Amino acid sequence: IQAKQIKTIILDVTGVPIIDTHVAKVLLQTAEAAQLLGTKTMLVGIRPEVAQTLVSLNVDFGRMQVFADLQQAVLSLLHQTAKGQPSIKAQQPMLIRSS
Repeated sequence: IQAKQIKTIILDVTGVPIIDTHVAKVLLQTAEAAQLLGTKTMLVGIRPEVAQTLVSLNVDFGRMQVFADLQQAVLSLLHQTAKGQPSIKAQQPMLIRSS
């Protein structure tokens, strides 16, 4: 993150069938570490049944933006750039996928 001056990371959990408290904790710790380095985290791919489980476990993803899919996250980034918010540098995309 620091070496490439990454402004936003996208964590894609589309292929993850179950997110328990341990996995949620790791995702939150990743977002927190990124935030300390000045990087925003987006979480994509949470299916409705997984979202329901996370709510019942009182998992708070307030530190990151959550989107249904990767397309919505990318569109949000493009919209933010168009509005003059911190721009996305043209660089090799780094996508962390869990499948």
